[in-house]
Amino acid sequence: MNKPLRQRYQTAEKRVEAAEAEVQRASESRLAELMKLSPLQRLTQIDDPLLTTQDRLKLRNSIETKLENRGPRRFIKFPRRRSFRGTLRLLRYAPALAIVAAVIFPAIALTYMAWKNTDEVVPLSASIDLVWTRPDGTKERKVMTAGGNLAIKPLTRTSAIARRWIEGVGYATAEVRTQSR
Repeated sequence: MNKPLRQRYQTAEKRVEAAEAEVQRASESRLAELMKLSPLQRLTQIDDPLLTTQDRLKLRNSIETKLENRGPRRFIKFPRRRSFRGTLRLLRYAPALAIVAAVIFPAIALTYMAWKNTDEVVPLSASIDLVWTRPDGTKERKVMTAGGNLAIKPLTRTSAIARRWIEGVGYATAEVRTQSR
C-alpha cells in the first residue's frame, strides 16, 4: 500500500472515532436531561433519535424500575371515615333499592313456592292399586299400570301424596307408601 493512501485511511479512522465519541457524548448528555423528567415524560421520549441503543436501554430500565417501586396498585379506594354528608349522598339510591327489592323478593318467594309445590315424577315398575280422593270428596278406585308415571309429593320418609289430573275436574289425590332411601 502506498504511503498517501495509508495516511488517508488512518485520518479517516480518526475522524470515525471522533464522530463516534461525539455521538456518545451527545447521547449521554440527552440521557442526563431525560433522567430528570418524570417516568411518564421519559416514556414519551423513549424513541429520541439522539439516544444510542445502550442509552435507550438505560432509559427504559429507569422507567421500569420507577414503576416497579410504586408498590401494589389499589383499584378500589375505600374511604377510611365516612362523613355525615357522604352518608346522605348514599340515600339518593334508596328509592331504586326499594324498587329492586319490591321486584326481586316476590319473584324469589314465588319461585320458592313453585319449587316446593312441584311434584316428583316417579316411573312405576309395578302396577299399583290406589283409592283416589276426587276434588269433590268422592272416593274412586283406580289401578295405575306398570310403565306409567306417577306424580308424588313426599310427606314423610315412608309416605307421599300422589296426584293425578282429571280434565275439567281438578287433581285427585291418594296416599301412597314409599320406600325409604
